[in-house]
Amino acid sequence: MGWVEVIAYFLTNEIRVILGLMFTAILTDRVYAGSRGIHTYPGKAGKQAGVAAGLIVTIPVVLGAAPAAGSALEAALICLILCCLRQKNGQAAGLRMLLFFAFFYELGIALWDFLISAWLGVLFGSPRFLRSDCMEYYAALLLVRLVMITYAVAFRHTLRKNRDEVGDRATGENGLMRPAAMVTAFSLLGLVSLSEQTVIRFSDDELMTWIFLDLILMFAVMMAHMERQRAMEEEISRLREEQAGRI
Repeated sequence: MGWVEVIAYFLTNEIRVILGLMFTAILTDRVYAGSRGIHTYPGKAGKQAGVAAGLIVTIPVVLGAAPAAGSALEAALICLILCCLRQKNGQAAGLRMLLFFAFFYELGIALWDFLISAWLGVLFGSPRFLRSDCMEYYAALLLVRLVMITYAVAFRHTLRKNRDEVGDRATGENGLMRPAAMVTAFSLLGLVSLSEQTVIRFSDDELMTWIFLDLILMFAVMMAHMERQRAMEEEISRLREEQAGRI
């Protein structure tokens, strides 16, 4: 891996870590350092930790480790950073849900990295988009990160606009869970379509593995939605009990 590829991979990791911190924090209903609300970026400590995490994740893969190992390390670092920031602010860590969302965030990103790389390879008739030793591969990754940044900016704008109407938590979760459900559905369609094209041949085992992982991701989105509904019902019951006690 040359220096250009290393720098490109480092930049994609930095974007992935920072957005992973942001999305995971919102989905688990807490903020980073700071007190302005979940629509903000990480505070100074969160940014510094995110940059360090991106560097840490890059090193093993550059030295020859599998990308999956880098993704697992990244998910662990996201959880560690958010746990430390929450404890610093006197908040409960919520490690179980942090691990849940961080893991499936990494799975979703890996899935779309593969999908975009594969379809660019099909469209341009070149397998170089699927080879990590080629710049075309990193161009595909940067395209995915550009889409992620665009959505994050639009999401923050929507969150700021609607937070006073429906609240931070409802706006944040709706703004992430609904697109996540759509993404998993489009992922399945894209994977099935890959098996039908003839420009680049993919092994059946490879495609079936990604389809299986996408189905797991769908199940995770459904479970997260059910957990959210349960939490809302508990909150409604608590408010009713408080109201009945006052009467």
